Amino acid sequence: MPKKVLGQADPALTAKVTGLIGTDTIKYSLVRKAGETIGTYTISINVTENPNYNTSNQAGTFTITPNSSNGTISITNENLVYGQDEVAKGDYALSVSATKGTDGVAVPDIKRGDLPQSDFVIEGASYTNGCLNVGAYTVALTDQGFTDLQAIFAKSNLTITKDQIVDGLITVTPADLSISIPSNSKSVGTADPMPVVALTSTDYSTENWTTLTTIGTSFNNNTINYTVTRKPGEDVGTYNYIVTLGDNPNFNVTTDSIGALSITPVDANDTFAVTNATLGYGDDTNADGSQSGTTDLGYTVSMTITGNTTLKNVDGSSIANGTVTLNADDYVIKSASYSNGHLDAGTYTYQLSSSFISAFEKANSNYNLSSLSATGTITVKKTPDCFNS
Repeated sequence: MPKKVLGQADPALTAKVTGLIGTDTIKYSLVRKAGETIGTYTISINVTENPNYNTSNQAGTFTITPNSSNGTISITNENLVYGQDEVAKGDYALSVSATKGTDGVAVPDIKRGDLPQSDFVIEGASYTNGCLNVGAYTVALTDQGFTDLQAIFAKSNLTITKDQIVDGLITVTPADLSISIPSNSKSVGTADPMPVVALTSTDYSTENWTTLTTIGTSFNNNTINYTVTRKPGEDVGTYNYIVTLGDNPNFNVTTDSIGALSITPVDANDTFAVTNATLGYGDDTNADGSQSGTTDLGYTVSMTITGNTTLKNVDGSSIANGTVTLNADDYVIKSASYSNGHLDAGTYTYQLSSSFISAFEKANSNYNLSSLSATGTITVKKTPDCFNS
């Protein structure tokens, strides 16, 4: 039975003749039914003039068989960023490719989606929220997938075998995600406000890879492991937030624009006053400032504090009984006049010096202080005359 492979030229047709005497021959021709697709075709025998023989004939058949696809049929490799397959869920954009068939017969052009996702098996696949976790996965055809692929090739009159199938590979890489925290503030003595943490990614989104931002520790149903602390301290100042990252295998997590907590002073609501002093002329020991820094003045002046704020002396020590004894540098006597290094008799107004106020405010920077401009008086009495004769 003559035959050929699809796409080849027809072989010469032959017939078997019986019943001839000696070297006799008969005249005839063979022709097959027209057609070049896979199938069987009738071969007809046309007998011409043969005066010495009565002839009879039996028609034959000619078969065209499928072409086989040469080479390999490869499942397309895919490179995904974690989360992208959620958009194309059920597709993964997988396809196959193959070489040309025997004698240059073109193989079918198999596009994405021609085979359903159910025709592929992803070996060892693991998922989070329906998305393939980061890793490399072998992709193979299922038995049904091979059957569906055979059907596609058959439409091009081609046959394939399972040995020609080459598995594919899906590689999933982490999605980029950044953590940012805006700066915040609080007053001394209050609890820290909760940091507002923004998680942002331009890789992972359910809407065409647009930027997606959420607040907190859950990102599109993925738990992002991190902690936020700050530099310790409760005094007035600026304390940077510190982000410590945990295990996030599906994300490449970075920090961006990490702010700080500012602690601001509170109003002390205390009142400040200075005491008055009275002495006799000549009783002061260094009223002209010749013994700077001492409280051994021959008289005592002090600042008294009324309120419930815990304040400190300029040297950081605690203030006892709400009284700060002032030394010679802590106040300024207005319009002072001296004789022999002593304040002349009279009444003088004095006030806290700017250097003392600055040092006291620095030592108590957690508070907004007021009334530090209080004034007092120093009264110098005349010394009684004393005459001897």
